[in-house]
Amino acid sequence: MPASTSGAVINWAGVALVAGWAGVALVAGWAGVALAAGWAGVALAAGWAGVALAAGWAGVALAAGWAGVALAAGWAGVALAAGWAGVALAA
Repeated sequence: MPASTSGAVINWAGVALVAGWAGVALVAGWAGVALAAGWAGVALAAGWAGVALAAGWAGVALAAGWAGVALAAGWAGVALAAGWAGVALAA
């Protein structure tokens, strides 16, 4: 009887040990899920930052494009004024 009881005690200790490790593995598993989710969040944030950066550069290119249009229009205006001055000079 004591041997059986002793066996039962050892068995329960083993069960508790296994359950303990299972708990550690479970916690570690959830920590891994949280870590993976965290990295996914970082990647998502970085992705949105990339979208914002790309949009920013597109805005710079657009602004530069409009500046180029204005510059070209300005030179056309200079050429036009010079042309009229030439007409006036000839007259």
